[in-house]
Amino acid sequence: MTERYPEHIKMRATHDKSHAIVDFVSWLTEERGVTLIDYDGMSVHLKELQVLLADFFEIDLDKVEQERVKMLDEIQQGMVGE
Repeated sequence: MTERYPEHIKMRATHDKSHAIVDFVSWLTEERGVTLIDYDGMSVHLKELQVLLADFFEIDLDKVEQERVKMLDEIQQGMVGE
């Protein structure tokens, strides 16, 4: 992955840690019946957890999406690996 996609580089660098956190939270919920609660009394769902992890690791998900679209455009134009 080149420097053209800095947010994807951050995501790749934090993948193992993020995955371990998601696995742990899923285990808490499924095996121990523990549900994480926010201050409004609403449970934190997996999608929200992914957003929180991105925030924790300082990954801008809007930029990730922009980079993803750029990558797909480059693939379609045959610019992969340049």
